[in-house]
Amino acid sequence: MGDMNSLTRDDYSNDYYQINILELREKSEWAKPCFDLTNLVLDQWSYIDAFRQINPDLNDEKVATCQFTIRIDYIYVRPRVNDS
Repeated sequence: MGDMNSLTRDDYSNDYYQINILELREKSEWAKPCFDLTNLVLDQWSYIDAFRQINPDLNDEKVATCQFTIRIDYIYVRPRVNDS
């Protein structure tokens, strides 16, 4: 999976999220951020975020994949049941 145009809340510190995501979206009259899709893929479907596996400590602008300094592109993997 790739360009999800969705957000993962864990990618952002509280301050960054408030200022660069919530306030920017309100000011620009854009839709509020939603995490339903990434939560579904990670929590219910048990996929693993490949970027997070390699970069567990990066956040805020360091994870950005678009001009709005947010991350909307993902690579998810799920090991096979019989894959040791």
